[in-house]
Amino acid sequence: MDEHEEEYDSVEKEDGKYYIGTFSLNSSQNQDRNDKLIMAATISSKGFYKYSFTDVMEYLSEMTLFNNTDETLHIMKLDVLPDLTYSVVLKTHWIRLIQRTWKRILRQRISIMKDTRYICQRQLGRTRKIPGLRGML
Repeated sequence: MDEHEEEYDSVEKEDGKYYIGTFSLNSSQNQDRNDKLIMAATISSKGFYKYSFTDVMEYLSEMTLFNNTDETLHIMKLDVLPDLTYSVVLKTHWIRLIQRTWKRILRQRISIMKDTRYICQRQLGRTRKIPGLRGML
């Protein structure tokens, strides 16, 4: 590999750690096993911030061993299976869900605070509950 290997990716992967990269869908032949997301290629955070997004995606597409990889960048948590397969859990999916929910709650908070009844009740010391982080999901 290149002399700047640490900027691209570390060779050693650790179970339970988070990685930036792409995955491939592994369709198992057995009916009793579910389809698994397999780590296809990763890049270090240092390399991700140093190079342009186009260069990062080109690097990941060249470094993958699979033909059917997802073409988007993901944050993935590595789960090393007993057969030493690098299965991943996508964390970007959950981040998107949290962001979407928080945007909805933020709109509710803004509309409540703009309401003149809320302002009057607040001046009188009677406030109603405003949605927040607690109970968001």
